[in-house]
Amino acid sequence: VCDISMPRMNGFELLEAVNASSDDPVPFVMLTALGDRQNQIRGRELGVVDYLVKPVDMRIVTAVIRNLHRRLAEARLVDQR
Repeated sequence: VCDISMPRMNGFELLEAVNASSDDPVPFVMLTALGDRQNQIRGRELGVVDYLVKPVDMRIVTAVIRNLHRRLAEARLVDQR
């Protein structure tokens, strides 16, 4: 879970750096106040799994993380077969 607005490096730059240094895509969820269409499109083009706009109900954040965790666990089981 990452914000876009951060000191030193924004969330998009972080996502690009992590993806460049990893063979496997790292699942990112953006949680940000920048809810405009342009930022949402850029995030999705970079591979953001979900894009949540503040203020957000923490139950939604929890549900997104649980669902992502479940999908990753299922993918690992399939890879092990």
